[in-house]
Amino acid sequence: MRFTSVIVASCVAALVGCGGGERDETPSDREAVEAVLDLRWDLAAEAFRAMSGRSFVEQQLLEVWRGDGERAYARTEVAYRAGTQVRSTTIDSSGAFQSSWTERLIATPDTFAVPFGHWLDGEPPYRSSRRRDEFRFTSLPDTAMDGTTVRRYRVSAREEEGALRSVTFLAIPDSNQVVGFTEVRRETAPFFAQDSELTVDLAPTDSGWAPRTIVLDVTVDPPAREPRRYRVSRLMIHN
Repeated sequence: MRFTSVIVASCVAALVGCGGGERDETPSDREAVEAVLDLRWDLAAEAFRAMSGRSFVEQQLLEVWRGDGERAYARTEVAYRAGTQVRSTTIDSSGAFQSSWTERLIATPDTFAVPFGHWLDGEPPYRSSRRRDEFRFTSLPDTAMDGTTVRRYRVSAREEEGALRSVTFLAIPDSNQVVGFTEVRRETAPFFAQDSELTVDLAPTDSGWAPRTIVLDVTVDPPAREPRRYRVSRLMIHN
């Protein structure tokens, strides 16, 4: 799926992060360390896998900004999904912008892949006992998702090295199952920089938890060209 491949490219393929700055020596919250290392992803993964058999409406908005901050392009699509049957239509489009990124960010209508496969297939650096002290673990105030109380934890890089800058998790208290997260990354190379923020939220439904929003915000600063910002947001409306 093109949308997922972009996420994997922007959220997994880390090059060399920008260096410098003093190290954050603030101690981690012991409760947060234990909770984050024990987070479970099977509920979220199953929620996305189950989407292939669900009937729901998906609204997708793609926006592109130029380096001066002016929005150059916007396109809204609505897809009506019923199992493998998909009917999609563009309901609004404004501006004009030629870029391969615009098509790569739009989700294909016949698939619905898990947009956080990098957490399932690999081990994040903060889970490594050798690298754990490179990150600070923090407990945040609880919040509510449609009346359900969830815990919040944040993992932040102590130095500006490596691609992963921070992850904020939402988890069900008793089971420690992840039901949402926001991941911030920065990928750099000579004459190139890419900042990305990925947010995924689930929602409780009558039949269990289901995906509700996916938002990917990417700013690309290539050589000899002005920066571009791309943002695609997907909202799932369940019957």
